[in-house]
Amino acid sequence: MHLVDLGLGYSPSQWPEEYATWDLGNLLATVPERLASSEARTMMVAWLAGRGPLGEEFTLGP
Repeated sequence: MHLVDLGLGYSPSQWPEEYATWDLGNLLATVPERLASSEARTMMVAWLAGRGPLGEEFTLGP
């Protein structure tokens, strides 16, 4: 991930599948605390369930 941050031409498309699978679980576990409001949490749940768009105003904190 940090090679992408360095801007040396390495992109997320070059991450090994094993890494992406492993880190996906880690990052998803942080989503609830990174959502700024109950509205954002509701939008995320609806989107994950295939029941609505995230919308342009949706943001996810760092």
